[in-house]
This record gives sequence, structure tokens and C-alpha cells, in this order.
Amino acid sequence: MALDIAAISQQITAPARKNQFSSALLRGELTLRPHPTWSMPKHLTWTEDPFNDKNWIHQLHMLRWMAPLAQAGRAGDVPAAELWLRHATDWARNNPPGRSKCIAAWANMVDGIRATHLVLGVPMISELFPDSLPVLEKTITEHGAWIADPRHLGHSNHALHQHEGLLLCGIALGRHDWTELAVERIGQLLREQWDAEGINAEGAIAYHRNNYIWWQRLLARLELAGLDYPAGAESLEATPVALAHATRPDGLFVPIGDTDGGSADGVDHPACRYVTSQGSEGEPPQELFKLYRDGYAFGRSGWGEFERDMAEETFFSMPFGRFKVHGHPDGGSLTFAAGGVNWITDPGKYSYTHEDPIRKYVIAHSSHSLVYLPDEHRDRNADVALLAHQEADSHWDITVADQGYADVDLTRRVLFSTSGEYLVVVDTVRADRDVVAVQRWQLGAGVEAESTKNVVALSSGEKSAALYASGTKADTSIIRNTAPWLPEGRIATAWKQSVPAPVVEMTKHGKSFRFVTVLSAGQKTAPKFSTVKGLPAGVLGLTVDNGFSAETMVIRDRDVRVLSGPASTEDAAAALDLAPAPASAVPGRPASAGHATGPARQLTREEHASVLERLARARADAAHLDSAERQAFADELESELRPELPGGDFDLGLEACLSDLRQARSGRSAAMVANRAPLINWAQDETWRPTYYDLPIKTHLGGWNHTTTLNQAGLHTVEFGPLVLPTLVEPYPGNTLTVLFHGAINRTKSRLPLFQRVALQRSLAMGPILGFSDATLDLDAQMRLGWYLGAGFWDLTTAMVDVIRGAAATWGTEHVVLQGNSGGGFAAMQVAAQMPEAHAVVFNPQTDIRRYSAAHARRAFEAAFGDRSDPTRDDELARVSVAHRCRTTGTLGQSLTYVSNSGDRIHVANHELPLLEALEDMGVGTTVNRVDLYLGDGHKPVDNDKYAEIMTSVYQQLTS
Repeated sequence: MALDIAAISQQITAPARKNQFSSALLRGELTLRPHPTWSMPKHLTWTEDPFNDKNWIHQLHMLRWMAPLAQAGRAGDVPAAELWLRHATDWARNNPPGRSKCIAAWANMVDGIRATHLVLGVPMISELFPDSLPVLEKTITEHGAWIADPRHLGHSNHALHQHEGLLLCGIALGRHDWTELAVERIGQLLREQWDAEGINAEGAIAYHRNNYIWWQRLLARLELAGLDYPAGAESLEATPVALAHATRPDGLFVPIGDTDGGSADGVDHPACRYVTSQGSEGEPPQELFKLYRDGYAFGRSGWGEFERDMAEETFFSMPFGRFKVHGHPDGGSLTFAAGGVNWITDPGKYSYTHEDPIRKYVIAHSSHSLVYLPDEHRDRNADVALLAHQEADSHWDITVADQGYADVDLTRRVLFSTSGEYLVVVDTVRADRDVVAVQRWQLGAGVEAESTKNVVALSSGEKSAALYASGTKADTSIIRNTAPWLPEGRIATAWKQSVPAPVVEMTKHGKSFRFVTVLSAGQKTAPKFSTVKGLPAGVLGLTVDNGFSAETMVIRDRDVRVLSGPASTEDAAAALDLAPAPASAVPGRPASAGHATGPARQLTREEHASVLERLARARADAAHLDSAERQAFADELESELRPELPGGDFDLGLEACLSDLRQARSGRSAAMVANRAPLINWAQDETWRPTYYDLPIKTHLGGWNHTTTLNQAGLHTVEFGPLVLPTLVEPYPGNTLTVLFHGAINRTKSRLPLFQRVALQRSLAMGPILGFSDATLDLDAQMRLGWYLGAGFWDLTTAMVDVIRGAAATWGTEHVVLQGNSGGGFAAMQVAAQMPEAHAVVFNPQTDIRRYSAAHARRAFEAAFGDRSDPTRDDELARVSVAHRCRTTGTLGQSLTYVSNSGDRIHVANHELPLLEALEDMGVGTTVNRVDLYLGDGHKPVDNDKYAEIMTSVYQQLTS
């Protein structure tokens, strides 16, 4: 049976080239990663084991290490081809099927990988040494027959490699029966190993990536051979996004199962490119929380899109479900990263030498961050079942049950606050006898711990975090490694490498008890905690202050409320409707609790427009009412509109309108996501100062009043349809008016209205200042970036142009400078496109919202236009694209200073270059000054010093 050289050649995808690896092999140097380099003898016995390591032996017999020789041989390197042939024929002579001196030679997976590389070497040998083809044909035939025998089949990825080898043996020899058998087995294995969400069945993130790459290669081989993909192959399309979710903020995989670091590098997908480049390339997944039914929960505070380093975001993970081949018995185990520190981690893989003490330690159930019962037997194959999960605006909530202990109910409930970025972990133990339970926390490398009362303070350099134990006291101990050969208190970092990492254990005993633990990182200061006292049985209230913001989480069964700030017993009880609301409570919608993230349903464009029109009329209709009448009017408006809205924090500005009518801060008793101050000063009372800025509010009903004097600092609020535009006015002397637009904000930590870089701008002393807070954000209390789009047909930029021109005329300024960062830069250019006299200074801006992260863009489109899809109407296109606006107006101001971070490749490619090209094509007369900086990879802001330097340069050019 002749070898089909042409068919085999079609399967070769590696380039023909000489390389450093083939050169090393020619020198007799063999490197089988992750092991050290070994000096090979001239003739192998195929029983070598220089490192006493099974993995090395298996790799030796795979012959995969000979691939660089084949590449070089195809490029004309005859010595490399000779060496390939010598090793291949020598191996075949010394290792007949099933009769090798080394048991690993014909182990499953080893046989398949070797078969693949033997087949792929055939075209090179046919060209250079055709007389040797019979030897290769014989050994390829032996490999095909061996792998076709079902007695030799492995499982999981071992079987995958065998199926690939059998497929190539069939192609090489024209054995259609083998090819058909391989295709049949491939389809069966795919159905066993992958689910519809793109999750692989091996239980380790590193193997999730490996299997994806291996399967992509195998599917490509089918296509090259003209064979159909098996049913279900499309499920692999979801895998890259899953790998991105499984990536910690530091860009490495979370070490679940047999995983020691590694990343999604090498997976060509926007989500994987994003997480491996710290957000400088690709596009992140749309979700912040993702629960996969086959055993993973991942959550994070963000993807680093909003000028927060991706590495600084908060992240947690928890595996659950069935025990898997490369998984550990780690269901319910948590990891937690925040502020650039991996505070809680998994002990990792270490090696596959199962008799090694450290390997035994890292794979043990009791070595993970979970609850274990040291005196009870646990079935390592038992499920950790998902009981419930809920995704709300204010929190994410997952409950699992460990079914591994006989006659013991052990559940873990994990809640993550989306505003405070902390975990609340409730572990409940119930048994028919006294049992001892240990809640274990494996700290990350470089993390130190100190226990005081009910708090374990954690530190890493200048960063801080803490574990807070609420309720009955547990016996707390901190375990530290005392010697490198002792496994306890160590975590694996790479192959056969480990480092010390302390362990915190909290121990309780009894028949029925629970651990209630809060895990939070601090921001600038160590986090502080307290438990709300006096709540009814079954209700838990926990206050967490992370140094930036404080809030209280109240829990009863599946009902959860997150309240802004510390809460009294009365406030906490009232939040769950356990008692009449205290007098201090604010009327209106209570907590953000249990609402699905984003709208539960989508309004039609007509419904969207109808709500906005009624809100636009509401403030005008209330202008002639007294305070009591406005309260009643607000109640009627809420009763009328609330049922028409989708629910959650997407309310098209209803809460903001009610806040204005009632003159009470929306969300005071709720999560901070709804925290927006009332902005309509109905009585024009100069002493009324409801915002963070402690400034008087001057309200302009029906649009900007051009006769208003602007001789003192204050907040001017401009009614504009369904919105109220907050404008900061600071009348400093000078002939240049500077207008500030802000970018994305953290809705859980910031209060509206908000103005950015005001103090810094003030210090430059270049004249009067206006600042605009984006009223678009009132439409959806979870929306972090609104781009000043406005609402419905109310284009907010037109209102801002009117205000700017009115203020410039009042002050008699000669120049207008529009400044914004990121989304604020987009708004500055939108305004500049309507003000030929203006000068725009923008820092890393978006220029077309359609090219930004789809999840955030669609959220803004739905809020502003009533449709999540990309706009197609000309009036809306002008509001989402600077270039489109410029085509309409023919200008982008007198000058544009465009400051770009070269490390933010996404913004350079998707925003900067397309806009500059469009401006050149249009012939717009705007003078464009590009300032290229390297601020690091990803979307990063300039620091204050660089900001001041650039702005000062712009002012000097204007006044010179």
C-alpha cells in the first residue's frame, strides 16, 4: 500500500525553515519543556530517564520534539532530515507495538502524537531519502492498527491525540476505514468533551485552552482532507470568550485544576487578545459576571475600559459541579484578586508525579479555599451542585452544595457586591452529629496575614485587604510554611516550582452552625467592617467600608438589599420591609435588589419616546406647584410610569425626575448606583446646596437664560426636555473660557452631578471654567458612559453649545477651549463640530461609539434612542460619530489637539486613525495637532503633570 504523499502534504501547515531548535538537536541538545536541556547520546536506547520524571519519558516517545528537524529538512537542511530519519527508524526498530522496553512507548496519547509526526515527516523523506519510505510505511501501518484497536483507546485529550493520529494514518495510507473510524470517534469525543457554552470537560483552565487549540487543529485537518465537521463543532466558537472570563486581572489564567499560570496567548480571538494585552487590543466580553453550567462562576468589576488599569480590577472565581480528569476536588473553592494583588488563590498543579508530597498536597480537597471537615470521609468524586444563582444590579449571588460528606449538609453562598467590590461568603453546616468544620483561605504569593479578634488583616506591600468573621467566634489560625520541602503553606507557581503562601483557617464545631465571612480589599486604607445588631432571626446585615465608599448588605433568604453607607437597625429592617420605614427614609423606589442587570425587557422606540415626552412635560407642569403639590404630583407620575418601564435601574430618568420633584436624593436608602442629587431649585433658594460640591444652584427652566449674571461660582441646572443639564460655573478672570467634559464614571462610587479635573484646571489660572456633568447618565443608573448623547430627539450637545456661547458672551472671552478625556473627549469634539470658533483638546477619545465596546455602546444607544442596535438615522449617526457630525457641519473647530496613547492600540486603530483619515478626505479646515505619548498598554489617562503641560502649551499658542 503506497503512501499518499500529496494527501499528507496538504496536512502540513508548519512553515519550512531552519530554526534554533533544529540546530540544538543537531548539537545533541534535547529540551522537553518544562524540563532542563539534556545532552543526548549519539544512539538512544529509548529507556533513558535522566530526570526521573514520567512526563519527560512520555515526551521522549512522542517524537514531537523532532518536528523542528522536519521543518528544517523541508527547507533543504539535509543533516536535519538525516537526523530525523535516524531517530524515527531507530525508534521503530527498538519499540515494536506492545513489546517496547519502555512501558510509555505505546501509552495512549503518546502513540497518537507520535503517529501524527511520523506521517508529517513522510513528504520530506520522500524527497530526500525515498529508499527509506518502506520503513516509515511499516511503522505508520503499525500505529494505525494499534490505535484503531479500541482496547488501546484513552479518554479526554489523550483520545483526541489518538484520533488525530489515526486520521493521519488513514489519509497517508488511503485506509478509508481508518479515516471513517477516526471521524466517528472525533464526533463522539466532541459531544463528550464540550457543552453548548464552549466549556471543556477536563476541569482545568490551562487544559481548556490547550484542548481548544488542539481541537481547532483537528477540525482544520478535517477541512484540509475535505471531510465534514462533526455535529456540535460550533460550540467551540464560545470557548475564547470563556477563556477571557477565566483570566485574572493580571492577564494570567486563574489556577483552577491542573493550571499553573498560563494565559490565552495564542488564541486568535478579540476577547483573548484583549485580556492578554491588558486591554490594548481586541475587545472584552460583554458580561462582567458569567456562570457556566458545567462548573464555573467568574465575576469582575470591569475589563479596564474606563481608564482603570485592567490589572487593578477586582475579580473572583468559583468552580463547582462534577469531578473532572484534570480538575481537583475543589468545588466551591474561591479565588479573589483586587488592586493588582491575588489575595486568595488556588494551590495550583505543581507536577504529575503523584507520589510527590507537594503534588499530593495541592490536589487535596482540604488544600483549597473552601470548607472541609477534617474528621469526616469525603467522596472525592462527589458533585458540588449549583443550587441557585441570581444576577442583580447591586450584587451577584451563587449557592452551591458539597455532596461529598455522608449525612452532612454543607452549602456555600457567595455574594459579590458590584458597588463595594467585596465578597460575602456564608458557609452553612448541618449534621445529625457533632462535626468539626474548617473554613480555609489559601493566600496568594507575597500576601501576609495578621489575626486580631474577628478580623484577619491581609497585606501585600502597601496594599491591604481583610477577612472579617461575623457571628459566633471561630478559632482562627494562620499556617505558614516552615521549610521548602514541607508542602503545607506553599503554592505551585510552575512545573515543580512552589513558593511560600500563608493559609488562614477558621474552625467551628457543632451540629448546626455557619461561617459568615466578608473579604474585601482596601483602597488607600485598610477595609473596615461591622455587623448590624438587633435584626430579626434569619436576617444578616453587614457594613463594609473599603476606604472609598461604605455600604451595607442586608440578607434574608434569597432577598438581598445593598444600602448606601452604614445602616441602622431600623434602616436595614425597613429595606427588607420587615418594619415600617423610619422617618429618615426617602420615598420612592427602595433598594436595587433582585432586578436583572439591564432592562428586563426592551421598550419599543415608540414606548421609549412616549416616556421621555411625559418626563419632559413633568418638570414644566410642576413649576407652578408648591412643595406639597409637587410631592403628590411625583407620586402620581411614579404610579403612572413605573409599570411601563422594564424594571431595574433602566428607568429613562424617572428616578432623577422624582428626585427633582421631591427634592430628595434618589437612592439614599438604596445602592449608590441610584445616587443622584436633586437639581431643580424650585424656590431659587441660594442657601439650598444638595450636591457634593456645596455650591448654590441656579435653575434655568426651559433652557439657558442668556441674561443670567455669572459673577459667582455655582451650579447652573438647565432643563432640556426630559433631562436636566448640570453646569459648573467658575467665573475666574481671563480671556480664555475652558469647558470640561468628563469620561466614564464608577456609578457605584460616584455621586451625580460629577465634574472632573476642575481643581487642576483652576490651578492653571487661564480664565473662567465651565464643566458639564453628563445628564444622559440619568437614563440608566448602571450606565457608566453616556457620551453626552442626550435622550430621544433631544441632542444634549446642542444645549451645551447654547450654554457655552451664552457664558462666553457674558464674560467676553476671546477663546473657547473644549477639553475632555476618553468619552469626554468625544463630547468635546461633538461640541467643536458645532462651534467653528472653538479649540478642542482631547485625550485618548472615542470618535465613533459604534467602534467602542459593544456592551457599553448598546447600553447607551438603548438609553438614548430606544434601540440597542447601531443607529442608522442621520440625526442619530451625527450624535454617535464625530466624522458624521463633521460631514454635516463642515468643521471641527479652529483647532484640534489630539493626545493619543500609542499603547492603546484599540483606540489608535478604531478611533484616532479613522477620524484623521476622514478629516483629510473631507478637507475640513481644522488645524490638527497630534501629540503621541506612551502611557502603557491599554486605555490609560494622562497624569496631572502631563495634562497641565499640554494644556499650558495650548494656551500659550492661543495667546502668542
